[in-house]
Amino acid sequence: MRVDYFSQAKELGEYWVSQNVAMRDGVVLHYAVYMAAQPSRGHALILLDHGEFIEKYCEVAEDLARRGWQAWCLEWRGQGRYHTHTGETGEEGEASGNEANEASQQANTLGWFDVSVSDFDEFWQRVWLPETQEKPGLILAHGIGAHLLLRWMFSNRRRDFGRNAMILTAPMLRPWSVQLPVFIGYLLSLVMNALNPLTPYPGQERESARDKNFATNRLTQDETRFRIFERWREMNPELMPRPRSSNWLASAMHSSNRLRRDLVTGGTGWTKWFSKLSRLLTRRRKPCLARKGLKAKYRAFCEVVAEFRKTLRLNVPTLALLTPADEIVDGYSQYLLAGRFARGRIVDFSDARHDLLHERDDVRDRVWDEMDKFILKVFG
Repeated sequence: MRVDYFSQAKELGEYWVSQNVAMRDGVVLHYAVYMAAQPSRGHALILLDHGEFIEKYCEVAEDLARRGWQAWCLEWRGQGRYHTHTGETGEEGEASGNEANEASQQANTLGWFDVSVSDFDEFWQRVWLPETQEKPGLILAHGIGAHLLLRWMFSNRRRDFGRNAMILTAPMLRPWSVQLPVFIGYLLSLVMNALNPLTPYPGQERESARDKNFATNRLTQDETRFRIFERWREMNPELMPRPRSSNWLASAMHSSNRLRRDLVTGGTGWTKWFSKLSRLLTRRRKPCLARKGLKAKYRAFCEVVAEFRKTLRLNVPTLALLTPADEIVDGYSQYLLAGRFARGRIVDFSDARHDLLHERDDVRDRVWDEMDKFILKVFG
């Protein structure tokens, strides 16, 4: 069911209960809890993509509420109604001009991805776990939100999520869709960062102009939802996405390289990964060499490696909804997630754009159908 929320209310507080949480460095992050009946099934945490804001997910939160899930939504540092430091913000979390400038700088620091992973870990320990207690949890992460969630899981080597499951939509494993070799893209980002670290990277203005026009936007094929997002931003200028600088791009490339390494090594790092594989191959060397024929020996070697890879998989129920035709993130690299989860499933939507949860109705219905089947299988 589609709802135009502007016919009912204009303020965030009528749909969400806004909260703030101070990080250890004094920075205050904004999150909100959807105002629905007491959840009958559990809580769902929505992790936003770059440049998104809580208000955008009213329809998703209502869909979750009808299914018995209470939606939570966390805004990343430097985005949405982001605060700067304790005691320096205005009412309702709206930043002043100086704070908006600082927010833009925070969103474009070279270590933004690493800092955001640390922020999420602190939010998880201090807010999510105590508030949700032992109820089932559903982590719904989109784009860069999915990237940061994966980084956090591997960096903490969490192989057991308890009663939590995760759904990844259009996960960002590579920050652009230009088909350049990874190392060349990384070198280019470092060069641009060295020349103009705080200026928008080349092509940023063209991409922004394209996404403001529905006919050329890369996010959704649904015009009604597209216009609703624009109206939210018109009413709340602080929700406008901050420009991404060469600093941010270099940070994104570095973080993507690290995530791809973690997907291969299970978060152990290359040194421990080679060490473990070497020990396993040493123990299995004689059985492999005993096979007759080169092909048989090679097949035995592949079986050993496949067995080793299984020990590195994350043991958390996971549904990854991919967008191979994506023009915002590299759709092809999303397939690196295949086989990385002990209890995972991958579904691709080749006819969809980047924003799966706000796509046209026929695509969105198929997305929710996959999500409903996944939730039923995991939680019953």
